[in-house]
Amino acid sequence: MSRCCLLMLVVLVESVLGPERLLSQSPPRPDNLTVMQRLFDEVAERVMGSVPSESEAPLVVAPIADPTSPAYLWRARLVMLAVENGRSVFAKDSTMGAPGYFRIDYQLLACGVEYDLVRRGWLWKKKVLQRKAAVEVDIEIIEQPAGRIRIHEVFRADFADTLRASELSRLDNPPHPFAVGRPSNQADDANILEPILLALAAGAAIYALYSLRSQ
Repeated sequence: MSRCCLLMLVVLVESVLGPERLLSQSPPRPDNLTVMQRLFDEVAERVMGSVPSESEAPLVVAPIADPTSPAYLWRARLVMLAVENGRSVFAKDSTMGAPGYFRIDYQLLACGVEYDLVRRGWLWKKKVLQRKAAVEVDIEIIEQPAGRIRIHEVFRADFADTLRASELSRLDNPPHPFAVGRPSNQADDANILEPILLALAAGAAIYALYSLRSQ
């Protein structure tokens, strides 16, 4: 029994004091809204790269009313990039006084942040999560006034990094619900299991020390 307790104690100490391999010192990581804006930019650049270039025809991109919605922010990045590329952008077909333009129809299929469990926290070990963000947009580029679909494609951009659970409060952006991370089922289970694991580990250590002293 004493050898078993000693082995348990050694394993416990090594797991607590062992080298940190998952995370290292690094500059402050971007918050969720910044990450999502980068993904918006990536998708917008790919969409603009797909717009037919003949005669630099104007673009029509329908507006979004809600300024806090992800579709509104994504459209803003697309319009900004289009203007930087020398394109004229309008909100409605009815504003076009001359033929020969492209209408960009879009639907945001996915947009959000999720936290997956990488390592449960116990004793001095910190809980580690993986942050995953994604933006997916269904795009139709229609040549007007002919109504011919020139491009119909789904554009997606992804991001992932690893972080400590203690960082979450700084990364979430409550004014923008899509920039507030959702825990996966595995991460939710960890919140329940961590106190149990902590109690079991502490109890094992105390029992091992007491057994060794009593020999």
